[in-house]
Amino acid sequence: IRGYTTLVDPSAFGWSMVAIATIRLSRQNEDEIVMFEDAIRGWDEVLECHLVTGSRDYVLKVVTGSLEQYERFIKEKIARLKCVASIETSFVMNTIKERRL
Repeated sequence: IRGYTTLVDPSAFGWSMVAIATIRLSRQNEDEIVMFEDAIRGWDEVLECHLVTGSRDYVLKVVTGSLEQYERFIKEKIARLKCVASIETSFVMNTIKERRL
């Protein structure tokens, strides 16, 4: 057991929009990885961040209250990181299954 957690209904905080963002870094060197991961750890909108294989480097689960707030999150946080080469977003329409181990 690594710990205990509380599952909170995101809508209780006004977070009605869930997005899955995939990020590609401009280079996968240690400095850029550290820069990206340190920034992500400080952003409340990011619920999950996974380093992945394939054509993208990271997959993020992001929550916001609206499309406008998500746009601000991208413009004011993600896109300002010099290490980010590209961002691709899919919006969650419905959650079919969600499970915590």
